Amino acid sequence: MIQHLFTVIFTTMAISGFFTLPATFAEEVPDEVTAIALRNWPPHYRTDPKTGEPAGFAIDVMNRISRMSGIRIRYVTYANWPDAFAALENGKAVLVPNLGITDERLRLYDFTLPYETFRISIFIRDSTVDIQEQGDIYGRKVAVVRKNQGHVLMEEKGGSDLRIYNSVGEAFMALLSGNVEALVYPEQLITEIAIRSGLEDQIRIVGKPLQEVKRAMAVRKGHPELFGKLDNAVRQFVETPEYKTMYEKWFGRPEPFWNGFRVAAVMGVVMVLAITGILAWRYVSILRLNRSLTEAEKRFRGIVENSNAGYFFVDTKGRFRNVNQAWLKMHGYDSSDEVIGQHFTLTQVEADLVTTGQNVEKLLAGISIPTGEASRRCKDGSVGYHTFSAQPVVIQGKVAGLEGFIIDTNERRRFEAQTRLAQKTKSLGRMAGAIAHHYNNLMAIMMGNLELALEDLPGDSVMIRELEEAMFAARRASRLSTLMLAYLGQTAALRESMDLSRACREFLPELRAGMPKHLTLETDLPEPGPIIRANAGEIRQILENLVINAREAMGEQPGVISLSVGNVLPADIPFTNRRPVDFQPGMSGYACLEVKDTGCGIEKDALENLFDPFYSTRLTGRGLGLPVVLGTLRAYGGCITVESAWGRGSTFRIFLPLTTEKIPVPEAVAEPETMVPEERTTVLLVDDEASIREMGAKMLKRMGKTVLEAGDGFEAVDVFQKHRKDICCVLCDLTMPRMDGWETLEALRRIEPAVPVILVSGYDQALVMKGARSELPQAFLSKPYQLSDLKNALEKALSLPGN
Repeated sequence: MIQHLFTVIFTTMAISGFFTLPATFAEEVPDEVTAIALRNWPPHYRTDPKTGEPAGFAIDVMNRISRMSGIRIRYVTYANWPDAFAALENGKAVLVPNLGITDERLRLYDFTLPYETFRISIFIRDSTVDIQEQGDIYGRKVAVVRKNQGHVLMEEKGGSDLRIYNSVGEAFMALLSGNVEALVYPEQLITEIAIRSGLEDQIRIVGKPLQEVKRAMAVRKGHPELFGKLDNAVRQFVETPEYKTMYEKWFGRPEPFWNGFRVAAVMGVVMVLAITGILAWRYVSILRLNRSLTEAEKRFRGIVENSNAGYFFVDTKGRFRNVNQAWLKMHGYDSSDEVIGQHFTLTQVEADLVTTGQNVEKLLAGISIPTGEASRRCKDGSVGYHTFSAQPVVIQGKVAGLEGFIIDTNERRRFEAQTRLAQKTKSLGRMAGAIAHHYNNLMAIMMGNLELALEDLPGDSVMIRELEEAMFAARRASRLSTLMLAYLGQTAALRESMDLSRACREFLPELRAGMPKHLTLETDLPEPGPIIRANAGEIRQILENLVINAREAMGEQPGVISLSVGNVLPADIPFTNRRPVDFQPGMSGYACLEVKDTGCGIEKDALENLFDPFYSTRLTGRGLGLPVVLGTLRAYGGCITVESAWGRGSTFRIFLPLTTEKIPVPEAVAEPETMVPEERTTVLLVDDEASIREMGAKMLKRMGKTVLEAGDGFEAVDVFQKHRKDICCVLCDLTMPRMDGWETLEALRRIEPAVPVILVSGYDQALVMKGARSELPQAFLSKPYQLSDLKNALEKALSLPGN
């Protein structure tokens, strides 16, 4: 009976245990997990030179945890942390074997039990005596590594002259060479580098650690089953002796003073004194020195070769004796064999030869020089730019040469040049807008009086032809002002959603009609095409300008002009030869309009000025076609790129933002009824220029209106208060002293809320009406205007309901 009872109990427990396995093992874990590895971040991550596989402290721990948890790991190697974090965000990896724990990262990752603690400490050279605590580095040159926690801490504290390096090797060398006075970095990593380089007696730590950072395995959020297995395995592993052995393997331990070398040296000295005297002692000393130099050279070579900064060593005769891969890459060389033994002038720009020669002479004389910026001549003859630091190399009291580092600044200089160009473009835009305004004021007076003179002349007058020619020229001049405003991106045309392919297809007959017989126009216009928000007339003008450019580039030679439309992603928009220079693609897609020709192409120097107003490579060109295209694209939030080379044709690509709006269906619009009482025929004309008031008054009187004039806003308010019952409309200039057009409009509306107002300006309507306003005019009239324009504006202002 008892035996039967035990059998039932054990059976029940077994069944219960079988069906209540821990959730960690009940959940499905992938057969293979992708983990991040860094190419060169010792001692945690590095690449094994023999196998090419990831190695290091973090990799050893990860491999041991992999075996304990039964999870197979596949490593993906990246050159730096930003690329690694991007891979995690994009789902290319889910696991980091070793990562510092911060508040920001806790929101993104699940961290196992920490198995390592970093101490962020301050390192100085052992010979430094005036830095003993944290406060002593205030105002000093302090080295940090970009994006490292030491960098973050020092920026938060402030007060120090931070020198930011891209790698720990560069920062460590800067401390040893005296370019900086202190280095802030995780203590274990610097100690490991110093021990492996045999330089642990050259540096020391001062003060207390600035911060302690715990490090652990990081799993991207959303993988609880994987995290549970890894965390359980880490908790078991850190308690084993194997973990301690693994830690000491990679981080090492400082050797005691009485190590094997020092004991052997002392014994050797005693034996030399007892047996052979000073000659044997000298031999042993030289042997030890050579061995130490050889080992130190091997260790430093590894650090230098993996540095992102270019390293060089020049002997006393000015010849290169050593350069690293970064230096070769900056100068465009494939192998050091092309450089070693060559004189340093091989890489010097002629204009800098004298200065560089003087610096080399100082260094070879044992005199230090300050860091600076210089140019370099590359293998292909191009010129690059970099910052440099150099110092003499002294061996046994004699200068053996000079060495130093260079850091490329081409990208920074390119960015600065683009910033200057953007500022120049903005300044030119403001100037051109102001010129257009004053120009339009003068044209308004000229065209208005010409129109009045033409109306006053009898039909058979001999003066009519001359005045019509003058009016025609004035209209062309006014058109020039309009093109300038289009270049500035200050267009005011009505925009609506449209099919770009259809818009191009509708304009094809006109393009083909103007195409010479020796040229062929090929098209690729998919249906339906990309949907954009634009003005059909402006799209037609863009297309016409680009096709005319292509046609003229072909000359009299037979060739092909290709027109195509498609969709592109923001990342596919080229950066080279892109305008506006400050354009930054958005998150959504873009429509691409491409015009390609097989003509003569564009020279490299001309590409820089191609979109400048009035710049043209042809004697017959006005130089406004491409600037107008650029201005329209600037208003649309788009851009244009050019791909061309002399003798190889050109490709212009227009990129316009896509829209999700549907193409509107035209609706019939009823004509508004005139609401102003017929007995009101007085117009208040406000302008600070008497000649414009005089011309405007003549036009209004021709239309049968009574005119009251005011020289500025204050006078307009006074006149309006006296004659408000007679005034049907106010014609007000925008730019006036004391009280401008907007202020005058608000003042009049406070007196009579329903008074119709027409705002007049030489500036473009888009610029004038930009921004939120408490009061708006019924109509806008652009200078210069003609009698018909004024009549239409009055009809619009007086026909709105409520007027």
